[in-house]
Amino acid sequence: IDATNINTVLSVSTKTWGSLSGSGAVWSTTTYQNDTLTITLGSDATISVGNTIVLDNATIKDKYRTPINSSKAITGDFGLPSSAKAEWKFDSSSGTGVTDSIGTYGGTLTNSGGSSTTWTTGRFSNGLYIDGSTTTGDYVTLTNQYNLTSSWTIEAWFKWPITQVITNQQKHVIVSSNSTSNENQITIDDQTKQITSCNGSTCNYVPNYDLKNLITGWHHIAAVGEGGSGTAGTTKFYIDGNYVGTSAYKSASHIKYLGNTYDGSRPWTNTIDNIVVYDTALSADTIKNRYGSWPRSAFAYGSAGDTAGIQTGDKVVIRFDQATEGNDINSNIGGALSLSSSHIWGSNSTAAWSNTTYSNDTLTITLSTTGTTPTVAKNDTITFNN
Repeated sequence: IDATNINTVLSVSTKTWGSLSGSGAVWSTTTYQNDTLTITLGSDATISVGNTIVLDNATIKDKYRTPINSSKAITGDFGLPSSAKAEWKFDSSSGTGVTDSIGTYGGTLTNSGGSSTTWTTGRFSNGLYIDGSTTTGDYVTLTNQYNLTSSWTIEAWFKWPITQVITNQQKHVIVSSNSTSNENQITIDDQTKQITSCNGSTCNYVPNYDLKNLITGWHHIAAVGEGGSGTAGTTKFYIDGNYVGTSAYKSASHIKYLGNTYDGSRPWTNTIDNIVVYDTALSADTIKNRYGSWPRSAFAYGSAGDTAGIQTGDKVVIRFDQATEGNDINSNIGGALSLSSSHIWGSNSTAAWSNTTYSNDTLTITLSTTGTTPTVAKNDTITFNN
């Protein structure tokens, strides 16, 4: 497969692979012989995430030389979607300057009391710790306010939980407008743990959902504004890649402050990281990809050919569509990856991470018949416990 035939062998409706770059299309072996095809794109490629690849049912054959007839949608992420207009990574370690890595919307941090810790460990590199005293909290003021378009998306990483520090104030804000518009696009109510969009003291809560069961640590939030202004529009909210509900209000003004509202009275009270603004409504699939890794496949293969039953050395390989942190689960495979039908991995099976496309995107579980015998079987459902 090369640039001369790839658009026929692996067709993508109305799109092209372009001239290819580097090594072009290269086969490699991950688990089975030639089970991975890596295509290096050139600058003239027009394919995108979500496009469906259709095999030509002739060129690519399985080990029995039977042509493979199949199709597959492209998942993952080529980086930030092109509609990103501002991104605040909070990668500084000192000072008050906050940089926009895409546009011209940098800002200045105001530390209004509370803890002396401002720059701290973030979700990816550094992050910004927002807290406050009993009357006011920290905030970032943008030099140039970002004017929201008719449809928009705001995403951010935040650390949970949050704590009330302002007397008689339960609202905690990630992004907000200036004092004239007085809109808080992403707000959490500390008392009810609900998500809301606020216009001054009037808040439109996402119904039938709260964050009371959210575990301690980092989480991803995305807000998608669509429709008319104010109550003529809506804001959809996503937590950790999952749609959780809609607020019956859409901000149509701008973003001027990060981590608080305009007067400092609604500080986030924990760490924030990687806030990105887009000038379009991102799809649910794109938001899920922006959140991170999702299991792509899980398959088993035997160490001793076609020998019946589970043998020591048999493997189950789980692949993810993005990088993971490669967390050690050897001490708790059954708890981290529970099986349906009361099946088990066995007491002496082991798990190891490796890299196929991204860092730690492949988890290989090697079964052992010593100790408690594994009962995992074909068609079992693996549940990833949060």
